[in-house]
Order: sequence, then structure tokens, then C-alpha cells
Amino acid sequence: RGTILNRLMQAAVDRFCDLCAAHTFADDGAIQMEAIADRRPDANVAPEALDAAVAEAVRARQPLLVLAASRSGEQRLAPVVRAAAARSMIVVPLFVGPSCIGTLTFAESGRFTTFSARDVDVAVVVGRQLAMALENIKTFEREQQITERFRFLARVTEPLFTTLDQAKMLDLLLQSFTDGFADYSFA
Repeated sequence: RGTILNRLMQAAVDRFCDLCAAHTFADDGAIQMEAIADRRPDANVAPEALDAAVAEAVRARQPLLVLAASRSGEQRLAPVVRAAAARSMIVVPLFVGPSCIGTLTFAESGRFTTFSARDVDVAVVVGRQLAMALENIKTFEREQQITERFRFLARVTEPLFTTLDQAKMLDLLLQSFTDGFADYSFA
């Protein structure tokens, strides 16, 4: 997960924007920054500077294009863009099915023009790909946990079929528990 996010962040700041950040939801439902990259060494953007725009994209369930000199309906978010030391910003919510799992933010300050609707389209495509990759990783991790549980179950139950002596069977079962599950077991 970290590798995918770091590579995406680096590719984004190399080719598309000056700052890229990914936010995801923590177990308690709070949004948290997962990764950030900024190619401007002197920018010193505080991670919480993006919070208002991220929250708005999650609330609206739509990608946002915000300009620092905005006169549109997103004018209230213009200070967020300026706090990120940028001229324009795109925030894309990441969806897996109907569920929002986070956001992907791009900010620019050094391009010839500010971000446009075409750039939003690119950001949405990148966001979809990232959401799919993150969901695949989550699915793989769940499958790994299930596989480990089945392996443990196989290790525990195998000794049960090696003897008909109940006392020895119980000892083997308790030994299996302490070998792979618990520090201490008794019956």
C-alpha cells in the first residue's frame, strides 16, 4: 500500500503537479493523511492545510477544482489553495462501489496555466485507478488472514487424528495452541 502511494505521489509531482496528497479513512471514521509529496522544497505546507478541501470533496462526493483567485461557488475554499502555496487545486474523492475510501489531492503553483476541467478528468481517472489498487490490496490482505487461519486450523486439528487416547489427544491439542496461537494453555 505504501509503495503504491509513494510511487503515485512521486509520478504526480514529476509530471502533473507540485503537491500530491492521499487521504484515507481511519478505523474510527476520521480522515487521515496517508501520503504526501511536494516538489517545492521551500513550500512547507502544513498537512492540515488541505483538510477543508478534503472534507468538502468527501461531503459533496464530487471532484473539486479550486482556484486561489476564485470567484465561483468554491470561493470559500480559495484560502485552502493559498495555504498550500498553490494557484489551483483538484481534490478527487476515491470510491469503491458506493463507499468513499478517501481522497487524492493535486495542487499546482508553477505551471503555465491553472488546473482546468481537462486536468480534473485526468485526476478522476488516476483516482479511480488508485481506489481500485487500494481495494485490491485490502482484499489480498483479507485473503492472507483467512489463509493463515485455515493453516492454523489444519495444524491444530492434524494431531487429533494421530491417536485415539483422549489424554494424549488433549495434550497434542494444547501443544498445538501454544505453538501457534497462545503463550499458555491448559485444560
